[in-house]
Amino acid sequence: MSASYFDVLGVEPILGRRFTPDDEQPGNDTSVLLLEGLWRRAFAADPGIVGRALLLDGRPRTILGVMPARARVAGLSERSSWATPDPPSSPCWGRSGFFS
Repeated sequence: MSASYFDVLGVEPILGRRFTPDDEQPGNDTSVLLLEGLWRRAFAADPGIVGRALLLDGRPRTILGVMPARARVAGLSERSSWATPDPPSSPCWGRSGFFS
């Protein structure tokens, strides 16, 4: 997920912030954006979620923000629950995933 992805779509986070170019730099890909459905289901819409640590795919991630449900329509799969800012050179670039 590139830093400009949500900028181009004009989608603002419900909480926190979107990815920045710094988040895309190699070694800085430790952040995650949650989608609204996951935030409501798994975290009871906790407004204090930003800044918390979360383990995804065995890697620690810091929650940067919560994107509204309409962000899913803008390109993320209906079942996607989170997105990471993997660098463009990474084989995982544009990655999103599921949280059960």
